Amino acid sequence: MFKRGFTILELVAVLVIIGILAGLGAVTYSQLITDSQAEVNEKTALAAAREAQASVALANAGVVTAAAIADEVDGGTGATDADFTLNGATWTVTITNGVVSVA
Repeated sequence: MFKRGFTILELVAVLVIIGILAGLGAVTYSQLITDSQAEVNEKTALAAAREAQASVALANAGVVTAAAIADEVDGGTGATDADFTLNGATWTVTITNGVVSVA
């Protein structure tokens, strides 16, 4: 006489494997979300700096400094450094050969 079905040991083994895979997937997904949010924040900061660059250039007859860009992004607070805060992070504006970047 043959019995059909799985033993309790086989079922537990499958559940353990599924649990391990789900745990790994959750960690990977969480890291993916964190990385994408950081990338979005950096692109937003760069876009804000480049938009400010255009505004500063128009207002100052083409003379653009990193401090002026940072001040424009911060809303004209009169800051003299090249740092600004956006989305809870502080960014530093640099200008190299006329190209604006943030870090």
